[in-house]
This record gives sequence, C-alpha cells and structure tokens, in this order.
Amino acid sequence: MLRLLLASGSIALACACGGTTITDDVAPESAPRPRTEDDGPPLGSTLGGSKGGGSKGGGSSSGSSGKPPSSPGAAGYGFVAIRTVRGEGTSAVARFFDTADPGDGLGADGCRVDPHPDPAGVPAIGVSAGDVSITMGTAVARLTFRPNDGGYEEMSPLNLTGPVSLGTTMGASALGATVPGFLGPIKPVPEPVLLTSATNGIADAPFDVAWSSIPNATKIIVKLDGAVKTVTCSIDAPATHLVVPQARVAEVIAQPAALENCASCLKLTLTGRSHVPIDADDYAISLRHESSVSAALAVH
Repeated sequence: MLRLLLASGSIALACACGGTTITDDVAPESAPRPRTEDDGPPLGSTLGGSKGGGSKGGGSSSGSSGKPPSSPGAAGYGFVAIRTVRGEGTSAVARFFDTADPGDGLGADGCRVDPHPDPAGVPAIGVSAGDVSITMGTAVARLTFRPNDGGYEEMSPLNLTGPVSLGTTMGASALGATVPGFLGPIKPVPEPVLLTSATNGIADAPFDVAWSSIPNATKIIVKLDGAVKTVTCSIDAPATHLVVPQARVAEVIAQPAALENCASCLKLTLTGRSHVPIDADDYAISLRHESSVSAALAVH
C-alpha cells in the first residue's frame, strides 16, 4: 500500500547508490507501440542476461553516456516519472527492464498511430530496483515493487494542488535490488501553455500545434485521441511548434470521440517532459517530470 510521509524537500533518502552516475545526454524514451511506454518489451521477447536478485548498489558506474551498453544481455533500462495533469493532480510510476531500450516506435515523420484505448495486452515482466521513493516539496511517497507483474504500484495523488512551478523540489531514489540503487533530481516542468486555439476545431488537413516555450522540457509530446485510434507525435525542445501530417490526422479523425460538451471531437493533449539520465551500473535510468494540458477539438 502506498505510504505518504512528511519530510524535508531533500532527496537524501537511504539507498545503495554506489553505482549511480548522472549524465547530460538524452536516452531513448519508451518502448514501441501498441504497448504503452510503461509496459516495456512484449512478453516473451529476449531479455538480457541474469544480473542476480540481490542489491548491487555498491557496483561501479557503467560510464557517463547515460545510455546502456550495446552488448546483448548486458543492458537494462527503466524510468521514474512524476506526472502532473491539469485537473487530475500529480501521480508517479516506475518501471525497469533487464533488456536494452527498444526505442519510442515513432516513424520518420516523428509520429505513430496506435489503437485507442490501447489494448497493450500482457506487459513484459519488469525487474526490481527495490522500493522507489519520490519527493516533491515536503511530500515523500514510496512505490513498492509487484513481483507478479514486474511493475510498481502507481502513486496518486501526491498531495499537491495546482500547477508545478520551477521552484518545486523533486527527486527519486531506489534502495536497489536487481537494478542497483540510485539517487537523482527530477527537473520540474511548469504547466504548458497551448497557443493553438481549440475553438477552431480540427479538419482532415495538416494540424498545426503551437505552444509557449516550456522550461526544463527536453521533449514535447502531442497526442490526438479519437474513439478508436491515437496519434502521437514528439519533437525535441526548445521547439514551440509541431505539424501533425494530414495522413496521420486522417487516420484518427475518421472516428472521432464523444467528449464532455462535444459529440464529435478529438482530444488534444500537450505534454512537456524533462529528462535526467542516470547510469546505475549497466542500467540506463531516466528520471522525468511530465506536465500535460488537454483540449477538445470539434471535428469539421
């Protein structure tokens, strides 16, 4: 069960963190669809070699690249993400896998189309980094590993109201298990400001999405949800503009959704994501904050 504690805003929590190196470059973001990025590779795919089940927090760093080694069976990846959604509050999730990061599955145009709702099926079994602690301001929450499915109990909410500011202190640490212990900061991403007018709706044409610059974001993600499909596109910060190609819009607009106060709409979601890469031995860990806003687009 999730335990919420009161503590200081620091992230100096007990963990076996000897194998941690914080780096500056950007690691791959997520697994290819139709699975969600929280699911990892498909069940039954070839996983990396055994790294044992005990804590390896005293191990040496794998280097400063922030990306897993390329040798088969020697790489793992994972992420800890704090997620703030306007109107829904803040939650957090963590997943770790004993295999190389398979990438984000985007096409050459920076987009992909997935089923919606996403029938991800049975996710790959993840591995444990021990208890994961999340700090935000003076709140501390602990995520506990679930051995039956290799995931972590999702934490929601984090006793925070309103948007996150640049001054919000965030961090994550893990006690260590198969994945060595680690400790690092999470960069807060303020609520994005969408400049594209939702009142103009959307047509079967290229869709231009614009936003104000998003501090601390390294990646900006745009989603269009219909009744049966989702278009996901992303672009590196500091971009403030993205065009969803007409071919992608056509795939999702053919079956719009019934949203609140709108019988025939697509849901537009804009997300700014920060990324702090950490090497925990040969596991590449991404520490993230994701801040999202949404709007309903009438189809015409």
